Amino acid sequence: FFSKDIKPYDFKDFQSTEKQMVNKYLYIYLLNDKQIKNILYYIFNEQFREYITNITGFDYSIDYLIMYDRKYIEPENRERNTLEQWYSYKWHLDKPNSNNTLKIIYPLNITLEHGPLTVIDSKNTKSIKNPDLLAMDSAGFKFTGELDKIHGFFPARCIHKDGIPNYGETATQIMFQLNPN
Repeated sequence: FFSKDIKPYDFKDFQSTEKQMVNKYLYIYLLNDKQIKNILYYIFNEQFREYITNITGFDYSIDYLIMYDRKYIEPENRERNTLEQWYSYKWHLDKPNSNNTLKIIYPLNITLEHGPLTVIDSKNTKSIKNPDLLAMDSAGFKFTGELDKIHGFFPARCIHKDGIPNYGETATQIMFQLNPN
């Protein structure tokens, strides 16, 4: 995985963006074409594209993006099987993605209190026998940032999970999924 400093994007055009409730803890932003193009051109400028190619050895296409809010989940509502989670707050590997699929995370307002996405590197992932035994907040690298960081990782190689924000907090981030082009 990697973490890179970035000049904050100006989200003033996103303030009135409509959101759709997926469930009581997850909301997605309904971005228009202009918003999508603007954020793609901002994040994936020539310098960042070259950086990704240099560290991965691949050129990528951006196949998916989502901007979403995650909310606090009461402890009694967390015990669900993996496919019924409110959002991906349990440790997992993404399947059936290619081992070279890359996820880019742009946290808009995520501190440790907001339940950052947490990733364990691929070397340590290989040694994990039972991800359910990992402590919720003790392991891994936390993808925090307030418009000033961008993170990336291989979701089929690095075990990961979205954190659960503290009560009263909302975590907002954009996730891009890239596949080798």
